[in-house]
Amino acid sequence: MNDAADAVSAKGKANGQGKEKKNGIADDNIAIKIVIGIIAALAALLMIVLILVTQMVASIAAPIMAVFKLFQSGVDIVKGLEGRLDKSASYEDIQEVFISDLQDAIEKAYTDVCKDEVYQIAMEQEYDMELTMESYAESKFPYELDGENCNINYAEIFNVISLSEDWSVEEDWKSFEYSEFQKLYEDKEFLRTLYTLKVDKAEKYVVNESMLGEGESCEVHSDKSVTITHADGTTTDITGEAAEAYFDTIIYGEVTVSSYGLLELFDYFSIDPYSVSEILPNMTNWKAMEYQEYFTRCYQPDMFWGTEERTQLIPYERQTGEITMDAGDMYMKDILDSLVITEDYVYYEVALFKQADPKWGLRKYLDGTMKSQGCCVTSMAMVVNFFGDSSVDPGLLLDRMNEKYGGLLNRPALSEEYGFWHYLDDGNFAQHSDLTKITGALINKQLVIAHIKPNSSEHFSTKNGHWVVLHGFQRSGSSEDIPITSDGSTGLFFVNDPNRNNEIMTFKEAVYLIDKIQSYGYR
Repeated sequence: MNDAADAVSAKGKANGQGKEKKNGIADDNIAIKIVIGIIAALAALLMIVLILVTQMVASIAAPIMAVFKLFQSGVDIVKGLEGRLDKSASYEDIQEVFISDLQDAIEKAYTDVCKDEVYQIAMEQEYDMELTMESYAESKFPYELDGENCNINYAEIFNVISLSEDWSVEEDWKSFEYSEFQKLYEDKEFLRTLYTLKVDKAEKYVVNESMLGEGESCEVHSDKSVTITHADGTTTDITGEAAEAYFDTIIYGEVTVSSYGLLELFDYFSIDPYSVSEILPNMTNWKAMEYQEYFTRCYQPDMFWGTEERTQLIPYERQTGEITMDAGDMYMKDILDSLVITEDYVYYEVALFKQADPKWGLRKYLDGTMKSQGCCVTSMAMVVNFFGDSSVDPGLLLDRMNEKYGGLLNRPALSEEYGFWHYLDDGNFAQHSDLTKITGALINKQLVIAHIKPNSSEHFSTKNGHWVVLHGFQRSGSSEDIPITSDGSTGLFFVNDPNRNNEIMTFKEAVYLIDKIQSYGYR
């Protein structure tokens, strides 16, 4: 019995050891499978990331990548590059053409367009032409275009261009024509975005020799006092009006040319840097441009794309309009676009007309009457009365519209007819996160007609919207410059409301109520 029991016991132990060994092998297999699964998942994730990155690199940097795609896909000729590149052209060859042409454009911007602009500013401001142009000739070209010290970011410029609807070629890149792209380099307004110009009023004093005796000399000081040195070496100091007889004052423009502000480049292509990007919807255009530049450089890291330093997104200092040599249209001033209000108080005394005035309120306008629909005509009449003809009222303006424009409110034509200028016509004001287009216009002696969104305010708008005239502003709070943010800084606009008795609108109200603006002023 004992022998039998021992045998059973030994068999049981053997079976137990076998099971333990099998369980151990099974556990090892599970662990291996888990590790393999994790590795496979990571590999798949990495592959997905690589595919996405590759797609982004291949597509995000338009329009410049479009030309490269054309050559890489076997297309022999790109319109506009005939005679400059053959069908065997490499990526580097094409990129060299892009950079070379842009470098030529930058030099042309400084040597031709900037020079013309200085000339026109001198004429408009009645500065001494010779001294002003001498100052321009002494100014320094603001760029190093090539080599290690290059301070222009070519990749940045190309990718700002690629954000523009006019140059977006992601959907149909085969239709891209370099000859069209090259037209940018002939456009004076585009070339003007490639530099920042300041022409500051300056004075030069020329001694009036007829006031000096034999052997005398005269030194003019910065405070306009003079020191006369006589023939015997003695001196006499003269101040005030008596001193001014000894010299003539020549007023001229002191010219400074510096590198461009990126905001101006965005403005040229009508791109709001702070709105959502269509290419990268989780970013603003400003941030998307940075990523595009990064991918452009990654696509061919060994190629020359200029400096990697990004240009600051700051307001540009130059406030000039379209360059033209027409005498009546020379050096048109544009609005001051700034991130801060640079004045505490601006106010213009503008006649207040009411659309419901019995003199014209029941007259027909559009499919109603002036009383029901004439806020736009009444607002325009206030502007015409202020800038053009002080005898004009809404009734007379309506007569003029019926007589000459078929009853339509042709704002630009009316402005020109009455001797002032229709500057800004922004139909997407709601996209802007600040109010600087309004304050800038007012600071630059312009009036602003603003449209209030339909049903946006109990005391301002109507069911179809409403037009009012903004004729000044006052800020409150700190005596220092106050940035205007999307929340609205402390302050208010002065309002002429053709419908109600509103006299003010706070900055904060303006941010949420206004969706269109127009500005008017003297040329």
